[in-house]
Amino acid sequence: MMENKNLFYVTMLSLLGILAIFSLSLVNSSNLQGAIVWNRELSDVFHTECTEVDDPLKEFGVKGSVDFERYRYHDVCYGSKLFQVHCSSSVRVAMLHGYQCPNGCSDGACVR
Repeated sequence: MMENKNLFYVTMLSLLGILAIFSLSLVNSSNLQGAIVWNRELSDVFHTECTEVDDPLKEFGVKGSVDFERYRYHDVCYGSKLFQVHCSSSVRVAMLHGYQCPNGCSDGACVR
């Protein structure tokens, strides 16, 4: 009797999990509107360590990039805020919280 009850609960939880996954797959990507996403492109070279490429941190007027593994990550604008990528360690890429550009933000850099 107890085995049947446990089987019932496991079956119900499994069905709920499948239903949840199915529901999430149907959700329109517009729900991600407002989310900051990584701006990255495939690199020609594999980098075992995170390397800052174009500009030092907090140089807001220059679009910066870092290389790590097979990708090059770029600074990104979201509205008038600039989000800069940087190496938080030799094996980790991070993004700084948004800097409010006084004259607006365009293509990964503050407008001068």
